[in-house]
Amino acid sequence: MFLCKIKGCNQQIEEDLLEHIGKHIEKNKNVEKCLWEGCKCTQKFSSSYALAQHIKCHFQTPNLECAFCHVLFAKEDSLKKHEEKHMHENEKKSRQADRLFFVSEVRDEETENLHLLLEERFYHVSLNRLLKKELVRNKENDDSYNDYLG
Repeated sequence: MFLCKIKGCNQQIEEDLLEHIGKHIEKNKNVEKCLWEGCKCTQKFSSSYALAQHIKCHFQTPNLECAFCHVLFAKEDSLKKHEEKHMHENEKKSRQADRLFFVSEVRDEETENLHLLLEERFYHVSLNRLLKKELVRNKENDDSYNDYLG
């Protein structure tokens, strides 16, 4: 015995539930959306057959579990579609992480180059100061320079 949860029905069905649902679909031929109470599916169905196939998932036991988020599914193709979304999310996150690591590596390399340039600049400034001091000292010790000043 099954309970039909097509909106407005709620009958206990002793006969074939698929046959009973087929009657609902036949009666509502122009309806493109699922009429099952509580269905969150927003898909529009192009044929009565596609709608019937969808409605079957409501009374099948959901025993297929998503490896990523552990949501249960009754149909394998629904599970595969769902898991593909997770795969695409993971690929996108992986690409973003790769970009961040690349930017980080470039930054580290540029920082190292900057430190080397600063060290080289410090060396040249220090060398320049030493040379100026030496030049002044040499001029002070040079007699001809002192004679010129004196």
